[in-house]
Amino acid sequence: MLTQLELARRRKGMTTREVADVAGCSHATVSAVELGKWQPTEETAQALARAVGIDGRSWRSLQKPG
Repeated sequence: MLTQLELARRRKGMTTREVADVAGCSHATVSAVELGKWQPTEETAQALARAVGIDGRSWRSLQKPG
């Protein structure tokens, strides 16, 4: 099942590397968040959410099923 982050990324036609560049983090970070293997800081969660145009008030909102 896709997470909100992955769903939004795919809808925008972005790669994990593109999201990482916009968010200012590594592509490994984006992948780990999408897979639920890493819980980002609030700052990183917000940056990832902004990069894909979704509400990122908390990392949990990025990991909810889409």
